[in-house]
Amino acid sequence: FYRCTDEAKSNPEECRGLFILYKDGDVDSPVVRERIWQNSDFNFDNVLSAMMALFTVSTFEGWPALLYKAIDSNGENIGPIYNHRVEISIFFIIYIIIVAFFMMNIFVGFVIVTFQEQGEKEYKNCELDKNQRQCVEYALKARPLRRYIPKNPYQYKFWYVVNSSPFEYMMFVLIMLNTLCLAMQHYEQSKMFNDAMDILNMVFTGVFTVEMVLKVIAFKPKNSEESNRISITFFRLFRVMRLVKLLSRGEGIRTLLWTFIKSFQALPYVALLIAMLFFIYAV
Repeated sequence: FYRCTDEAKSNPEECRGLFILYKDGDVDSPVVRERIWQNSDFNFDNVLSAMMALFTVSTFEGWPALLYKAIDSNGENIGPIYNHRVEISIFFIIYIIIVAFFMMNIFVGFVIVTFQEQGEKEYKNCELDKNQRQCVEYALKARPLRRYIPKNPYQYKFWYVVNSSPFEYMMFVLIMLNTLCLAMQHYEQSKMFNDAMDILNMVFTGVFTVEMVLKVIAFKPKNSEESNRISITFFRLFRVMRLVKLLSRGEGIRTLLWTFIKSFQALPYVALLIAMLFFIYAV
């Protein structure tokens, strides 16, 4: 990966003396520099340097620059040639797929699985299996579902409207239309299109504000479960947060999110282990 600071020179014998460098391509600001035959910071000259270079590739930090240097590399004591060895990119692609995509994830997964197995050892003498223990735990923690129904006849009318299926489907369609409007925005859009998007956004914001007001009237803030619904409705007034409502419509999405959230239970311990390894090697 050796190269001359003057790209016009391709070997150590020619890389001597001084040369003129135009900084940032400005011909009015020439700078005189010394020609130096130097190696890249990351190279494959020895095993340790190669391991450091491959570690940099596995972190995805600055690896394209190293890839281009490897592709342009030539023989010993010969400067780089543009796209001289394109086939060397196959090595980097295979390495990234095997190490970065699989080995790192396998290591983290192995740590999490081992952590979970260690947690199960305390139940090794228990006659119940894991599913049975979870059922018992769920039954002990279960609470009766409470449904708030206002006693005030006027408030009951608002409550009946906001809990009706037509109202929910109407809001669902409006959220989908609002999401479509957000996705239609593009670079260099015309003034007419921009004005139309602004008007539609104000209309949607007004509709969702009316929805929030109706739910505030229908549900008393003292009711914790229903106040959570009001909070979600309030946050949906923000443009991007309106997509949150869509999550409650898909069982698969809810299951995926719940699995993702449950996996965070072991995350602090894994993060602590990784931090300890970084600290040990840093010292």
